[in-house]
Amino acid sequence: MGMFWERVLEPVARWTLWTAAAAAVLVGCTQPDSATETMEPTLEMIQEKIFAKACASGCHDAQVRAGDLDLSSAEASYEALVNMPADNDVAFENRWLRVKPGDAERSFLVRKMRQPGLGEGAPMPMGPMGVHEEWMALVEAWINDGAKR
Repeated sequence: MGMFWERVLEPVARWTLWTAAAAAVLVGCTQPDSATETMEPTLEMIQEKIFAKACASGCHDAQVRAGDLDLSSAEASYEALVNMPADNDVAFENRWLRVKPGDAERSFLVRKMRQPGLGEGAPMPMGPMGVHEEWMALVEAWINDGAKR
C-alpha cells in the first residue's frame, strides 16, 4: 500500500482499536456479576444484585420513591412489590400487580423490565445498567417460586 494510504489508515485503525477497547470496558462495567447464573432466586439476592445497584440508587429509594416504589432494602422491596397494585394509571386500570406470586408473566415488575405496554412508562431500569437476561431469569424464578420473603 502506498505511503499516503498508510498515513490515512493508521490513525483510523488506532482510533477504531481505542474505541473498541473503551466500549469493552464500559460494557464490562454494566454487566451483572458472572455468578448470577448460579445464584439462588431469593429476594435477598435480587436486592443485592439488582435493586440496590440499578433501582434504589436515586430513583426508587426511601427518599425519592419514584412511582411510590421504595426498593432501598429487601423488606421495603417486598412490602412495595408483592401483591401490591401497580402505581401506573394504565397498569392499575388493567389490574396489574407489581409482583403476582407464582406468575411472573402477570407481574408488572417483569413487564417493566422487559417491555412495558403503551402508556405504561419506560422500561426499567433506566440508564446504562439496562436489563440483563441473567437479571430477568433471577426475578422471574423468584416470582414463579412464590415471591417469598
